[in-house]
Amino acid sequence: MNAQSRLARVWATPWFADGLAIAGGLVYTVQSWIYAHTQSSILDEGAYLLKGYLFAIGKYTPFQDYGPWSNHMPFSFLIPGYVQTLFGPGIRTGRYFAIVLGVLTLLGLWFLARRVGNRWWATTAVWLIALNVPLIKTYSVMASQGLVACMFVWVLVLTLGKQRPTWQLLLGTALAALMMLTRLNLTPVVPILILYLFWENGKKVGTWSLLTGILVVGLGHALFWPGILKLWVAWLPLERIQLFETWAKPGGSLPNWNPDVRLTDRIMSFFQGVRIQFFAIVGAIFAWIHWSRDAQWRASWRFRAAVFLSVTFGVLFAFHLWAALGKNYCVFCFPTYLSFFSFLGILLVMLVYRSGEKYTEWGGKWLIYPLVLVLSMGVGYSALRIWASHRFIERVSGGILRLDVPRLSGFRIQPGKVELWRILSNKFGWVEADIFETATETLRAGVPIFLGLVIGIIVLRFGPTWWGKLVGRDTRKLYSPLASAISLFLVLGTLLSL
Repeated sequence: MNAQSRLARVWATPWFADGLAIAGGLVYTVQSWIYAHTQSSILDEGAYLLKGYLFAIGKYTPFQDYGPWSNHMPFSFLIPGYVQTLFGPGIRTGRYFAIVLGVLTLLGLWFLARRVGNRWWATTAVWLIALNVPLIKTYSVMASQGLVACMFVWVLVLTLGKQRPTWQLLLGTALAALMMLTRLNLTPVVPILILYLFWENGKKVGTWSLLTGILVVGLGHALFWPGILKLWVAWLPLERIQLFETWAKPGGSLPNWNPDVRLTDRIMSFFQGVRIQFFAIVGAIFAWIHWSRDAQWRASWRFRAAVFLSVTFGVLFAFHLWAALGKNYCVFCFPTYLSFFSFLGILLVMLVYRSGEKYTEWGGKWLIYPLVLVLSMGVGYSALRIWASHRFIERVSGGILRLDVPRLSGFRIQPGKVELWRILSNKFGWVEADIFETATETLRAGVPIFLGLVIGIIVLRFGPTWWGKLVGRDTRKLYSPLASAISLFLVLGTLLSL
């Protein structure tokens, strides 16, 4: 038996994949432990812990007049509050709770990936999280992102797939409703999930799930009525309805925080989110491009699950894109917002690429080529603050502007030489300081964009050949050249973005 055969035999051994998954879990846990002890606390974390503890011990109640500001759903405060009543108040308890939530999230994702993919897909999912440092940092503080992500993953563990036990489906619906009472921005999940349960499990189970969701949401609102209406009025245009007039903001009130954010900053925030969650977002886009017809799917439940994940991911993505980039309140929160639900994209990729009998690119070259190039340039632009040292770029741009060039007059070369920046200053009337600052900023943005463009062109040109060598077989019989290029772009982009 040659070395290649022995390696293939090892890779086919179940314990090998599971062992790598466990190693990924340990890598995640160690990083989470380190970041939990080294990151500075932020305002949101302190608010969740302090308000939650005061609510849990009965000092105040959510939405109480002249009490702590309940700017989120009550369980986002109460859950960490009750944890502190058990293990002691303070940030240390909150951070340790965040570590536990992160490990549970990873475990639930591993279960889901095995269900919709296989052992190796499950291992891949674990390592995609274990190598994503910005995501681990987000999940390692006691903010609502890690709490909601954990709840969301286990909602899917209980409900996603065929022939799930009825008690799990009802428990998953109740947990989804509780998740809604934790963060209002996850509200769309509840109705979409109930529609999916009707579709996958039939009218009887769907009806029971609907009643369960209504019961949990109704009880939650009854407990905190009528103060909880403040949150709904802040999100929905309900001011003209008499029932909600009391809870609407005064007509003449102005926002406390309304900065002037440039379009380039919004673009930067968008592509930072894409870079940090590259596999989930770009993978989901390419999964939709490779979407097979219903009859070509290997199992109907996989098709229904993929539709459910696609709709949920798309709605939540659009919702949080509008909340971040469509407003001025927290434009650069977009990458953090994605951590609530980004794992949906990972699961969607597994479903689509494991379920289709034949891959076709909807739209072909006219869609995929510009998409790859735009994504490459955008991701490069988003990373300029990481790789580009301002001092280094300043020296480079300054050296270029101070180059001696021939003097020009009337498009004719004159005797002698002059520094380049002086020509620009004389020609356009620009101030010296503005010339050097503009050149530095342009170079800082232009270089990563250009490098991203080069990578995109290389992937499209050589992707089919390189992908075949990477997987060790001729992929032309399995994939089209575009599919091979996309696969290489997804793998390469994920590694570079991490």
